[in-house]
Amino acid sequence: MTLIAKPILKNQLWIVTDGCNKVGNVECNNNVYSVKLGDSQQTFTSTRAIQRVVPMEFQRSPNSVK
Repeated sequence: MTLIAKPILKNQLWIVTDGCNKVGNVECNNNVYSVKLGDSQQTFTSTRAIQRVVPMEFQRSPNSVK
């Protein structure tokens, strides 16, 4: 199952869902990404590093420009 990370604060905070329910969040402070899923927490250096370990899709902010 691929999780979905929905941006709340651009490049700082994402809510992680399984498509319907919130299952955790991702926070970025000083270029360190903390992934909290249930009772576990892991740290990473980038969103790509997260995706190598956790099946997660990061959605873009609605107002972001390609």
